[in-house]
Amino acid sequence: MANPRKIVLTQAGAGLRALRLNPAQRGWAASSVETCADLTDEEGALKGFRATCAGGEVALALRTSSALVKVVDLPAAARDALTSAAEAHMDRLSPFGSGEQTTGHEVLAEEDGSLAVLVAGAPGTLFKTWDALLPIARAGLPGRVDLAILGAWRQLRERHADMFGGRKLALVEIEGEWNLVLARDGVPRYIRGIAPATENGWRRDLRLSLLSAEAELGPGRVDEVLVFSNGADGPSNSLLMELCGCGVRRATCDTAADALEGCARRCLEKKSLNLLPAAWVAARRARAASRNFNLGIAAAAALWVALTATLFGGPEVVKFFIKLDQDKIKAHDGNYQIVNNFRQRVLLIDRYKDRSKSALEALRVIVESMPPETITLTAVNYQGVDGVRIEGESTGDRDAIYAFKETLQKSPPFVECDFNGSISTLPNRRDRFALDARFVKKEAPQ
Repeated sequence: MANPRKIVLTQAGAGLRALRLNPAQRGWAASSVETCADLTDEEGALKGFRATCAGGEVALALRTSSALVKVVDLPAAARDALTSAAEAHMDRLSPFGSGEQTTGHEVLAEEDGSLAVLVAGAPGTLFKTWDALLPIARAGLPGRVDLAILGAWRQLRERHADMFGGRKLALVEIEGEWNLVLARDGVPRYIRGIAPATENGWRRDLRLSLLSAEAELGPGRVDEVLVFSNGADGPSNSLLMELCGCGVRRATCDTAADALEGCARRCLEKKSLNLLPAAWVAARRARAASRNFNLGIAAAAALWVALTATLFGGPEVVKFFIKLDQDKIKAHDGNYQIVNNFRQRVLLIDRYKDRSKSALEALRVIVESMPPETITLTAVNYQGVDGVRIEGESTGDRDAIYAFKETLQKSPPFVECDFNGSISTLPNRRDRFALDARFVKKEAPQ
């Protein structure tokens, strides 16, 4: 059975950071973020980091600047062809060819018959870097590739839901990179990764980003600027108020941990963005096929061993259990014989006490069953447990003989009555007959 844990990795400078999402009694529980500062440190931090990455489903959280990200509006009718629509948009925007990049999409919102779709593309060279990093960390081949800003945005919206109404400009710092997100009612409409070093650099990048966003979304006033960081200063409030003409609110939080946990929880959402390259998809399928083949071979081998053991060891096992049963029978044989003897004596006494099939009782039933003044008995032969042989004559009324037979057959202790031979007529016009009245039914011939 596959490990249900979710492990999210992200690159931080010269090292990696990881977070595990484990099944808990109620939902999922996130671990603290583990850091590997130096990938060449085999005996130090890397050793513990490898234990963190062992087992579970691996996902990657990419920096915004490492991918091309754009939010586009598409008609709701294009829902069934979003993949081809996303690829077409990336082909127009990306400097890379279709075979040199990986594309993905995610529906962010639907309103007024229109879909707000996030389209992203990542160059193939980026995944070659990860091909080198993953074996060093001894992490499995990822099943998902997400954007760190989307994970952080998920957690921030959940934690600060009251801050995202209206048109907001959010600056989110993750591992030294600032993510500029222009959102409307909490839905990102413009995303860009920037890393200015000076106040003038902030002024230039913010001004260009706002102009670009206005060109794509149309003019609109920003209601408030939200700044989320883990201690980084970012642009000054005066600069933000000058460029946006609105108030500024700041919140200090571990945005890197939020990004990893958010991406881990997004792994549970089937319709979230996945930039998994085709080469990794093919490699995962090949490994799954190989694993299934090996499991099939192992199952066949186990079945062969079981059949062989049954074939050669079965008779010995049967003999063993038969001997055990015979020993048990011998151990109880003496007590069984004593009980059986008592049982036979009781049955014998019951037979002696039971007078329901005695000769006297049989004669009484025969006499009571005779039709009055039409039948005369000439012989009654009591045959013990079998029944009674009856011989007699009638006054010429054969119907009376048949009625006598039927009455006997229905009168206990008799259960069956048959003619022994045929009815014969005497010279004096009387009919002679013989009946076998039985206490038990006659067995049918085999």
